[in-house]
Amino acid sequence: ALLAVVLDRNEQVQWGIPAVAALAFSGPLATGFGYWASQSISRSLTPIETTVGFLAVPVVGLLAGTLVLGEPMGLIDFAGFALTILAIAFVSLSPGSTEV
Repeated sequence: ALLAVVLDRNEQVQWGIPAVAALAFSGPLATGFGYWASQSISRSLTPIETTVGFLAVPVVGLLAGTLVLGEPMGLIDFAGFALTILAIAFVSLSPGSTEV
């Protein structure tokens, strides 16, 4: 917020339905739901499973960027995607994992 004030001093805020809707969604709705969901997941899984499971967040972002926005997926992106999915699979299928 401080950088926005300093760097965009001369810019006027364009209040409208899209701006208010974006603030209403990203503030209480998305943040509140995300916090509640992460706490619920953390209570039901082991710490290792929770940590590795949260690695799926950037995987979903990568897939959404590719499928929805048409962003190209490079070799490094694909390698990170594959390794993350493998890590999640190994932890999920390990003998000590909890049943979900």
